Amino acid sequence: MKASNLTLRQLRLFIAVAENGSFVAAAGSLGLSQPALSQSVRQLEAEVGAPLFVRTTRKVQLTAVGLSLLPQARALLASLDTMAHDIEDLVARRRGRVVVACVPSLAWRLMPPVLAMITDMYPGITIEVRDMRMRQIKDAVRSGEADLGLGSTPGPGEELAFVEMARDRFHAVFPRGHPLETAPRMTWHELARHPFIMMSADTAIRDIVDEMGGPGQVDFKIVAELSNLATVNGYIQQGVGVTALPGIALPRDDHSRLAHRLLVEPEIGRTIAALWREEVGLSPAAATIVRSIAACGAAGTIAGSGTNLDWLEFALPEP
Repeated sequence: MKASNLTLRQLRLFIAVAENGSFVAAAGSLGLSQPALSQSVRQLEAEVGAPLFVRTTRKVQLTAVGLSLLPQARALLASLDTMAHDIEDLVARRRGRVVVACVPSLAWRLMPPVLAMITDMYPGITIEVRDMRMRQIKDAVRSGEADLGLGSTPGPGEELAFVEMARDRFHAVFPRGHPLETAPRMTWHELARHPFIMMSADTAIRDIVDEMGGPGQVDFKIVAELSNLATVNGYIQQGVGVTALPGIALPRDDHSRLAHRLLVEPEIGRTIAALWREEVGLSPAAATIVRSIAACGAAGTIAGSGTNLDWLEFALPEP
């Protein structure tokens, strides 16, 4: 007997006859004609090479071969049914494991409410968040180490698909009681008159701020270069200097020791995007995360995003 010659339909009909103890009853429960059912069972017996039932005028009984085949057929079909259900769950975005690589500011502010929403609405989805610099994020997504990246938009030729989710604006951050606190907003040149704490060169924030410090532009008086937002905030609280951060990375409006103001002339920002491998596509579970981010933004559950982020409408590619 070759297993490839057996069909799932034959096994299901065989089980139905065994459970009903009658071809007539089995045919009725399945909505089939008795001749069609009998023919399918005979084909299965031919493939097995032995009778599966002892037929009498009143009922049928399993042969020794039939008794041996029945539990195996049930186990096989149950396994296939489970697999089909799992696939349906995945397609329905209820299950899956997703590794999300995101810049520190998004890991800090954006992901906690998203994780809470996913846990509540899609308990079968497991999310692992990895805090990385933008260059590391793109490498992780390209290599398959991460399923989804969250950060700035990739450049041309980087072989990454993306969708823009929000636009952020830069603000000055300084200690409360600082002279800058009296202004409703300020220019970059006004900010640059004070000792400046610069983000390190491996951050996306640094790339944007560097564009302001070109020849003939803003001359920052850099006193420190740091890569960790918590450390930056600590330096500002100690009066070491001031800095410029995107809205999603700002301290909370009610922070007891830090304040912020919108930077203008020019008003600049960055685009927050979701990234994935173009050749692989976006998995259903990862797409659920992206949609949940947009839902949290629209609902105002992302702290500090109400006035600092402009959420965009977007459409994800079909799976």
